[in-house]
This record gives sequence, structure tokens and C-alpha cells, in this order.
Amino acid sequence: AYIITISPIAIVAFSTSPCAQNAIELSEIKVDILTDGYPGEISWTLTNNCGIPYTTSSPVYSTESTSFSDKYCLPSGEYTFLIRDTYGDGICCDCGRGSYSVKYEGDIVASGGAFGESDTETFGECAEEESPAPTQAPTQSASPSVAPSVSSGVGYYSSFQW
Repeated sequence: AYIITISPIAIVAFSTSPCAQNAIELSEIKVDILTDGYPGEISWTLTNNCGIPYTTSSPVYSTESTSFSDKYCLPSGEYTFLIRDTYGDGICCDCGRGSYSVKYEGDIVASGGAFGESDTETFGECAEEESPAPTQAPTQSASPSVAPSVSSGVGYYSSFQW
């Protein structure tokens, strides 16, 4: 496992281990890449679109026709996956049978291989901020009459009338 640190959040990428529970809600995102005949042309980014955005980037691929799989434990939210091929012929089918797939919490949310310069998919959703419960609007009424009483030099209200 290796750790990508983005202050104040540490993002952990695992080869085989699932996400560990933490103080914040984490989701597992798995990126599978099968390289084509020109693996050095392939790169991807995974960007969190919620709150303070941050991006996780692909490793450098250097082996042809090879499967790579990485799992990331990231804060739950909305993400944009962007895969690029610098030559502009995608990763399938002119120079090999490359492909990609992205799983979010076990569900395939992006996949393909036959694209030009890039392919993009957005998935997940930002958590809604909790807002306080609505309060009732004040209404105007007659002035209250308050009858204070005094005992041992301490004042307190013993009755209210509306």
C-alpha cells in the first residue's frame, strides 16, 4: 500500500486491501487499466468535485498489454474520471486491445477503450450540508403583561399573561 497525502486528508491506495473504516465516510474506488501497445501514452486523473477539490493521478505505465489495478479509499462524494491518450487514438483498437473500467463501491461507473484523445465520466454525489430545522415566523400579538414579584431582594417573574 502507498499513501497519497493531501492536507488535511490522507488517501490510501491499496493493491488488495479494502477500505478501512475511519472518522470520515470513505468509499472504495477501483481503477483497472489494460494497456495497449503504447502504454506511455496513457494517463488518467480522478478529481473530487465536493468541497475543496483534489485530484489523484495515474501511475506511469510502461508495460504493453498488461493489466493494472488500483483501489483507492477516498472520501465519499462526486468524482470525475478523465483518461487521456496523448497520441489521440484511445487504448483500443488500433494498437492493441486496451481498456479501462472504474468501480465506485463495487458498481462499474465508467468503462471503455475506444476513444480519441480523452474520455470523461462523472459519478457519485456530494453530501448535502445539513441545514437547521426551519423556525416558525414570529407573529405580532398584544403586548404581554408581566407581573414581577420580589422576594428577599431577588426578582423573578411569577406569571405571564398574553
